[in-house]
Amino acid sequence: MRFQRRDIHRFAAFSMALFGLYIFLKGVNTQEYRVLDDGSLVDASEGNVVRFKHTRAILTFKAGFDVYRSIGYGISSCLLLLDLLLNSGYLTLPALILSAGEIVNDFSDFCLAVVVIGVYLGGYSAAAYGFTYLSLLLLEITVWFGTCKFHETCRITSYENKMLRKRCHEMSQMKKVS
Repeated sequence: MRFQRRDIHRFAAFSMALFGLYIFLKGVNTQEYRVLDDGSLVDASEGNVVRFKHTRAILTFKAGFDVYRSIGYGISSCLLLLDLLLNSGYLTLPALILSAGEIVNDFSDFCLAVVVIGVYLGGYSAAAYGFTYLSLLLLEITVWFGTCKFHETCRITSYENKMLRKRCHEMSQMKKVS
């Protein structure tokens, strides 16, 4: 069984839709984590911060999204799934715009995290974290490009079908005249 490019682009769009639905379902449950200067990770949402008051957190981050972003991802993912079924290419734009903003946000987070962790932790910990984050960022960019290609091929196909219908209509009009 051989995959065509169109199938790969569909898979990228489908994975983006699943990721958006996952954010919609799990995104509101945010948890706060703190990276301490000795390299340990503390779950600050459960009240563990009280035991670690004497150590300083070098980085605090939250896992999850706020309510508005979760709702936006849910709506855009539903539109993307509907577009996968209809194969029109018109409903993918909200998901593409949200994902492009997320890529920019993730890239700035990557730069900030590499600098902060590189300064405080250094060595293999910073390199492993940077490599993992960069790999996830490249995967996110690849999925985004695949969804862009899905959008582009759907739009080209719908334009070609529209022009074909127009030519068929003109040919039928010419047959009626003659």
